[in-house]
Amino acid sequence: RAHEYHGRRGGRGRERKAWKGAHRPMRITLEQEAPDAWWVSLDVNADHYSTSWCRGFVRELRRSVEELLVEPLARVLPPA
Repeated sequence: RAHEYHGRRGGRGRERKAWKGAHRPMRITLEQEAPDAWWVSLDVNADHYSTSWCRGFVRELRRSVEELLVEPLARVLPPA
């Protein structure tokens, strides 16, 4: 797939723009352990998000994943 990089593959990669450690407001990691086992890991900075916001976020994330499992091809947004 070197043709996709247009000669830039051998050079030094540019640094990702991201907050480091405690300054990062939130990090979500989706990891596949096995073909039928997935993990979702959330790291949330308590200085940016309240406990009630985090509970609501996890509740809606769970609802979204459950809907995805039940109806994977369902339309998310109305047609434009």
